Amino acid sequence: MKKIYYLGLLICISMMGCNEEKMGPFVSDGSVPVLISNISTESLPGGARIIYNVPDDPNLLYVEAEYIASDGKLSNVRASHFTNSLTIEGLGSTDEKEVKIYSVGRNEKRSEAIVTRIHPLTPPVKKVFESLEIVEDFGGISIDFVNEHQASVAIIVTTRDELGDEVVADIYYTSQESGRFSIRGYSNDPREFNLQVRDKWENLSDKITRVLTPWYEIKLDKSRFRAVRLPTDANPFDNNLAMSNLWSDNLVGGSSASARGTAWWRTANGSGIPHHFTFELGVTAKLSRYVQQQRGVVSEDNLVYSAGNPRYWEVWGATNPSPDGSWEGWTKLLDCTSIKPSGLPLGEKTDEDRTYALAGEEFDFPFDAPPVRYIRFRILGTWGSSDFMHIGELTFYGDVVQ
Repeated sequence: MKKIYYLGLLICISMMGCNEEKMGPFVSDGSVPVLISNISTESLPGGARIIYNVPDDPNLLYVEAEYIASDGKLSNVRASHFTNSLTIEGLGSTDEKEVKIYSVGRNEKRSEAIVTRIHPLTPPVKKVFESLEIVEDFGGISIDFVNEHQASVAIIVTTRDELGDEVVADIYYTSQESGRFSIRGYSNDPREFNLQVRDKWENLSDKITRVLTPWYEIKLDKSRFRAVRLPTDANPFDNNLAMSNLWSDNLVGGSSASARGTAWWRTANGSGIPHHFTFELGVTAKLSRYVQQQRGVVSEDNLVYSAGNPRYWEVWGATNPSPDGSWEGWTKLLDCTSIKPSGLPLGEKTDEDRTYALAGEEFDFPFDAPPVRYIRFRILGTWGSSDFMHIGELTFYGDVVQ
């Protein structure tokens, strides 16, 4: 029994030793780590990189920089002893900043502070603000921006309500290098719009105010739309399935013959990629935007972001297209890509994906696009990589010219 007892004791001691080894080196004395040396700084947009020599001190655990952030609060950045630099970011101005740098030991004791000064370059929140270009658009305004550092920013747009109070019209979040977005839904009367940019550190730019008059925009009358069949167009899946389903304002869908007869339209199997189809708006219009909804957004969930729902396509327009089905007289108006917010693979989707698809994807026509009467969709790829396509609903907006 004694032998077993001693053997157990030895095993316990051995295990304790192993555990201590896993915890890593520990300094229990009161020694303070050696200071870093040879400090230099590199200015960055909204911050700086501080570079230094790391001392050969086994007690050093990390290097810590302390500074007053843009919100007036004390902030800090740490860097492991394995690296020779640390980066300060999120500053909202180019003002000089004092930074205190400490060496921190494994016993959590700090060295004396070394004081250095940094000179941040213009922060992204201000550069994005300075790049903003605001123009009148159909039913509202459009905003162009440049974000060369691809920082995560929010562009906040406000306007005045009927009581004269400032209210949020939209908050556009982006980290894109450049882009354009639109705010719509307003009458063509002079209106005040205010823009401001915010970053993830809550730094705010100045505010810009413009009084602009949105262009007149209406929803085109779908009762005037009609199907057009040109010689090179794809065949329909079923001659009894009307193309007018694309503008029926009916998204119910379903698998029965009666349900499918009003909710969507489909090209035939074997149509190939690319293929195209044509229809007429019934008027000549300067188009502003259109909304497209997938087949299945109400009652055929398995088809959403799948099967023949278009993923890549072009929209072409004409006023007097050639009757032979060629591309003579047609102008490409848009390159379109369907977006799945979650980015999940085929067959998987989230509630956010479903909500986004149900609302419909909106595509803006360029300002310089000519007025058109005829529309042609050229399908370049579908979500299910099929050789046919189907769409649930199309809605067009703009100004009727004739």
